[in-house]
Amino acid sequence: MQTQNKTIKTKAAVFSDIKEQSVEADLILPDYYPDISKILKCSVNPSTEAVTVSGDRISVARAALIKLVFCGDDKSINVYETQVKYTKVLQCSDIEATDIVDVMQTAGSLNYKALGPKRVEVRAVAVVKVNVHRLCEKTVLTDVNEKCIQKHICEKKCFGLSSFLCGELNINENVIVWFLKAL
Repeated sequence: MQTQNKTIKTKAAVFSDIKEQSVEADLILPDYYPDISKILKCSVNPSTEAVTVSGDRISVARAALIKLVFCGDDKSINVYETQVKYTKVLQCSDIEATDIVDVMQTAGSLNYKALGPKRVEVRAVAVVKVNVHRLCEKTVLTDVNEKCIQKHICEKKCFGLSSFLCGELNINENVIVWFLKAL
C-alpha cells in the first residue's frame, strides 16, 4: 500500500484561566477643571502592557484608562482622563519557553460617585482571560492508493477525525473522507 503524509502545525491548549481584578481610584480633579455639577458618563477600559512568564507564574502588567465626562458648574462639558496601573499574577505549571501566551481583557462592573466638587470615587472590575498554547507537529495521511480505500460523504459539522484535521477543512461544505479497508 502506498501512502503520502503531510506534516502540519497545530496548537494544543496547555492552560486556560479567567480571573477578576478590582480597579479602584479616588480621583481628585486638578484646579483648572471646573467643579462637578453632574457626572454624565464614566468608563474604564483595561489594556495589557506586558506579559512575563517566570517559572510557573504568568505576570500580566496592565493599565486601566478611566475616562470621566461631567458637566461643570459653569454648564460646560468636560472630559478628564487618567490611568491606573496594576498587575495580576496567575499560577500555571508545565509552561515551556516556546509556548504562546494569549491575554484578553474586558471591563466588568463599574460603580462611581461624586464625593465632592472635585472628587470622584471609581470602583470597577477587569476580567482577565489567559490562554497558553503549545505548538505541535502532526502527521496527516493525505493520499492512499485506490485499492485500499472506501469513499464516504459526511454532511455533519463535526466528525470522528482528529481536531487538527477539522481545522483545515471548511466544515460548511460536504467533505469527502477516505477510510482504509481492512485487508
